[in-house]
Amino acid sequence: MKGFGLDGKLFRGLSKAGDFLILALITVICCIPVITIGASLTAAFYSGMRLVKDEENYVYKDFFKSFKTNFVQGFIMEVVLAVIGVVLFIDLRAYWAFSGSGSMIGNIFMYAIVGCFVVWGGVVLYSFAVLARYDDKAFTVLKNSLILCTHHLPQTIIMMVATYG
Repeated sequence: MKGFGLDGKLFRGLSKAGDFLILALITVICCIPVITIGASLTAAFYSGMRLVKDEENYVYKDFFKSFKTNFVQGFIMEVVLAVIGVVLFIDLRAYWAFSGSGSMIGNIFMYAIVGCFVVWGGVVLYSFAVLARYDDKAFTVLKNSLILCTHHLPQTIIMMVATYG
């Protein structure tokens, strides 16, 4: 009956699962105002990493500490990624509006836009996790996220299918 005590594996596992549920709830609540999505995701990655490494004190304290620390950089990255995403979406819509001719140049343009969308999606996956782990400027984090996205392409594709699919 040693495994079922307060210090047993079962109780520690349930406690960790409860901490992750609390973290998910706090993250969703803090993402409701759209301008705080970047800081909220960064804080969630920071708290999640501390939970996995068994370094956490209290989930909400770690979350809000990281939220306050990374608010400006998270907001800058969120705005940059959103602008890039909107520009790519507008380009794709423009292609669809003018694609009646079926020209070779139009097809190349469409594949280039879709390729940029895939890279953008990979950078979005890595950027807030990298910001949570390293203390760099927003554009350095975005550059490093792009490097990670392209360097670990098979893992990035699997993560994109799991996340966006």
